[in-house]
Amino acid sequence: MKKEFIAHVKQKNDGSWKSPHLLVEHLNETANKAGEFASGFENKDWAELAGFLHDLGKYHPDWQSYLRRKSGYYDIEAHIESTGNRPNHSQAGAAYLFELFKNSKAAKILSYVIGGHHSGLPDWEPQLHSRIMDENQRLIKDDLEKVKQVDEAKHFLNKSIPSSIPSIYKTSIDKNSNEQIHLWIRMLFSCLVDADFLDTEKYMDEKERGGYLSIVELKERFDNYMSEKKSDSELNKKRNGI
Repeated sequence: MKKEFIAHVKQKNDGSWKSPHLLVEHLNETANKAGEFASGFENKDWAELAGFLHDLGKYHPDWQSYLRRKSGYYDIEAHIESTGNRPNHSQAGAAYLFELFKNSKAAKILSYVIGGHHSGLPDWEPQLHSRIMDENQRLIKDDLEKVKQVDEAKHFLNKSIPSSIPSIYKTSIDKNSNEQIHLWIRMLFSCLVDADFLDTEKYMDEKERGGYLSIVELKERFDNYMSEKKSDSELNKKRNGI
């Protein structure tokens, strides 16, 4: 039986387990959603790659063992060699980009976005570097090597680096362009975080978001509320009587 790599699990109220949220599905769906969000500013490829790599570290056998141990979910068919440690799954994708693309702009930006997708964007320097380095001040190559040995993970490791560098990154650096780059990176980060959250929520809650009021309807309700509030105010009644 093929080994299943899991992203999330959920126990039902009756004590039984919902079918696990497979990691390959989570990475693909997060990438698709993030790419869709980023297509509005023409950087779909950047957001997709961030989605594909954001939870790459969950392929590590120690993380798979940790998830099962912590949640109480055990797959009878699963046999996972584990050291009992809990690797930092959010850093593997960032470390991989640094290893593969060295100091390219794309590697730096995507590593920054991926590395902060759980705990928030760190200061550009030196926090980014320290997050990707372990307590012994070395790149987490041991963890990354174990991930790279997983056949299913290789599909995500062969993705192309984005080629659509925004024009603001090619121009001379001044205060205005720095602010634009700052905003652009935060937009990429938001695309990844929102996509990750929505796909996880879809599995955990089984409820599709939707059915929201339009902006026009919300504006109409707001105007009605403010109008009623204004007319009901005792102070306003006295003011209107003057």
